[in-house]
Amino acid sequence: MKIITLSFDDGTIHDAQLIDMLKTYRMPATFFLNSGRRGNEYMSSYTPYAAHEIGSHSINHPHISDLTLQEVRDDKFSLEQMSGQDVVGFAYPFGEYSEEAADMAQESGMRYARTVAWNTTNFDMPKDRFAWQPTCHYSHALKALREFNRSRTAQLFSIWGHSYEMAGIKPYDKKANWEYMYELLLELSMADALFLTHADVLCL
Repeated sequence: MKIITLSFDDGTIHDAQLIDMLKTYRMPATFFLNSGRRGNEYMSSYTPYAAHEIGSHSINHPHISDLTLQEVRDDKFSLEQMSGQDVVGFAYPFGEYSEEAADMAQESGMRYARTVAWNTTNFDMPKDRFAWQPTCHYSHALKALREFNRSRTAQLFSIWGHSYEMAGIKPYDKKANWEYMYELLLELSMADALFLTHADVLCL
């Protein structure tokens, strides 16, 4: 069985459009949010995420050297209170991984923590749940999807990114806009794979 996961960080207002797109294809995703960032350019309500998994991304998105166990714990608690979900996943701010930060995630009650990867063809299940490296950034996903579809040994295609990039804000790749995302979701929908959240993968 092949599996595809989608995850998006930071919780900006552009998530609303992305969530509508995901709804069209009935695809679940994991959204890693910062409880200290709500309103203005960030989503003010967590109701639109009801059909998706909410994960922690720290309260205010500090660099890893400034991250504390208390912040991870408080973010988990706040997100659970505001969303009504059990928050079991963490995404390292800026994708900055360290063993100390992994210990914080584990001690705070998380079941996994996701890092970042830009362009790989690694379709293996995570060997370390607290150093969960995705396959690629969404801008590289169309190309990686072809390899995923061809492979007989691929297990997990894990894609990550930010919805604000699709809106042209600080894009990693300017071509990876909303039109590109529509094309990507269409192609993904035709893959012979099961779409799961990160938390769902751990239940297999």
